[in-house]
Amino acid sequence: MKAPALLASRAGRAPAKRRSKTFLEELRRQCRLANQADRRLVRGIDTGSGNVFVDLGYADAKERTLKVQLAIEVNRLLKTRGKTQAQVAKVLGIRQPHVSDLVRYRLDRFSVERLMEFLVLLGRDVEIRVRPATGRRSRPAVRVLHGT
Repeated sequence: MKAPALLASRAGRAPAKRRSKTFLEELRRQCRLANQADRRLVRGIDTGSGNVFVDLGYADAKERTLKVQLAIEVNRLLKTRGKTQAQVAKVLGIRQPHVSDLVRYRLDRFSVERLMEFLVLLGRDVEIRVRPATGRRSRPAVRVLHGT
């Protein structure tokens, strides 16, 4: 590895042997500093919780997660039908730009109930089941189960 600026700044001041030693010492020092900086960066990385909305600090993280899960199912069904956004808009009873928002997962304009209604309009049954939490999960949860 060459460092022309370092060699040029030392040129003419010391014998070649001394220049090499100084260069190597400086290179080692810079590597040591870089490694320390890398270690500081690695320490600053947090492990995610598994829910990006919780990690980003959204107060409504559970609702956002549920919306995304429902939208995934809606978009999967839309993809299998192979219709244009204008045709899908007629089926869902919304305007084409709103279909575009749905396909791009811009879900602010859609409630959980509205997304469930879309699934019904696309020929799916939506079932809400309330039951005691099972022992294998640490706490109760809202889940979307995708059927065939």
